[in-house]
Amino acid sequence: MIGVISIIIENPEKNSCQLNQMISDYKHLIKARMGIPYDNNNVGVIVLVLETDINIINAITGKIGRLKFATAKAIFQKNI
Repeated sequence: MIGVISIIIENPEKNSCQLNQMISDYKHLIKARMGIPYDNNNVGVIVLVLETDINIINAITGKIGRLKFATAKAIFQKNI
């Protein structure tokens, strides 16, 4: 299953280290990563492309989303 996790991180200069550590725990599942800074809004956007089970993607998304400074949502490929 291919899934994408979109993350918005508030105050990235302060909080990115903790989020990056969490993301690195799943580096074996991550096929691509893109980060976009929005300095004017003091937020950053991170997009992760993963290839793994839907339950694992949902668990990672939930773990990131429980951080006070981050919002995370997942989308998945359609089953064909």
